[in-house]
Amino acid sequence: MSLKIRARILDMSYDKTNNLFKLSLKDLDRAKHTNIAIKGTDWGVTPNLPNDMIEKFCKDMIGKEKNLLIETEETSLRDAKKDEKGVVSQEEINKTYKNLNNYPIDEVMNVLHEEMKEDEG
Repeated sequence: MSLKIRARILDMSYDKTNNLFKLSLKDLDRAKHTNIAIKGTDWGVTPNLPNDMIEKFCKDMIGKEKNLLIETEETSLRDAKKDEKGVVSQEEINKTYKNLNNYPIDEVMNVLHEEMKEDEG
């Protein structure tokens, strides 16, 4: 499923350790707030870029309105094609796993783990 949203960027930061952008968005059509994470490499950003350049990019993006297309197709087994008995094939499982690998799951988990460690002590 594809979801088109028109969003205003409320806040944006960059985590150099995980090469991860964190954005806080307001969906202007649905009046909802959401947070998303985007891999730096998805925008051609690598940790070796100067900090001031990345910070300026983040600052300049705050307040901007962007049209976003969020793809959710084939990113869960619920969306995978099933046979006549309702069983998902190994090929479909592999395809779903490959699609999930495009998401910054590891990077987000690293950030959450680091935040938990800071909260503990």
